[in-house]
Amino acid sequence: MKTIKNKIGLILLIAMVSTVIFSGDTSAFLNLSMKKFTMTQFPFLMGSVMNIDSKETDSGSLNISSESFIIAQNIPPVSSSKTTTTKYRVDATAYSSTVDQTDASPFIGAAGTHMRDGVVAANLLPLGSTIKVPDLYGDKIFVVEDRMNSRYNKRVDFWFADRSSARQFGLKKINIEVIH
Repeated sequence: MKTIKNKIGLILLIAMVSTVIFSGDTSAFLNLSMKKFTMTQFPFLMGSVMNIDSKETDSGSLNISSESFIIAQNIPPVSSSKTTTTKYRVDATAYSSTVDQTDASPFIGAAGTHMRDGVVAANLLPLGSTIKVPDLYGDKIFVVEDRMNSRYNKRVDFWFADRSSARQFGLKKINIEVIH
């Protein structure tokens, strides 16, 4: 019985998350009418998911009864004021959006986003990772949205709007803090 609850809960969770992702509207859940659900909090879903109370019949089918299904909306995400960082010492270079420094689409990064101030290329971190470089940029946060040639596995490449600024940056040894 617990397996059935888990499977149904997972299916409904996927449906809920998909609806929010594709429509961006959590109020759509308020119009759903399902059978015998009670609410419990799951912090990773901004506040709410259902706990299913159901019974399996002798034939193996699922008998779900009663009618109540409400999902809380506008619940702020759970946030923690405590962030952790991991520090690395790496080589740093810079690049600009020119075909000879990138590829045929120089203004689009490996993450599919447009190049802009605050974007870095790095192979040592997953796309979307956030870093700080306190010695050079204080508390400014950079996002890994591009990749470099595979031979550079311990290097961060800062994007600059123009080639002369990138050349002026040069090659440096820096300390970075990866924000978790």
